[in-house]
Order: sequence, then structure tokens, then C-alpha cells
Amino acid sequence: MVGGYIESRLGGGWWGFLESTTEETLEMAGMVLYIYTLLSYMSEYVPRVTISISATAKGSRPNTPAP
Repeated sequence: MVGGYIESRLGGGWWGFLESTTEETLEMAGMVLYIYTLLSYMSEYVPRVTISISATAKGSRPNTPAP
């Protein structure tokens, strides 16, 4: 198994390029499918999800009352 991986990386040429491109494409397709499935499940079974993103100025503390 490791030998096949090393050979495919060292073999290079067009075959190595094609194999690498195919591998990366399938990985990305898998991630897209995973995210789609997760969001579909959440939309069906999770009543409400709230995501909040905030930024603070450098050096300041969030949620600290002023003196």
C-alpha cells in the first residue's frame, strides 16, 4: 500500500498528474456531499441553529464593562 503511494508520487509524468488530479477532485466531491448531507439533516431534524461571528478591536476585551 505504501509502495503504491510512493511509486505514484515518484512516477510523475502525465499518469501521476492525472491520478493526483482525480484524487483531489474526488476528495472535494466527498466534502461537498458531506456538507450537503449534514445541512439537509440539520434542516429536517434541528429546530434552530444560530451562528454568531463578531470582531473586537486589537487589544480590547470582549464583554467587559467600561470603568
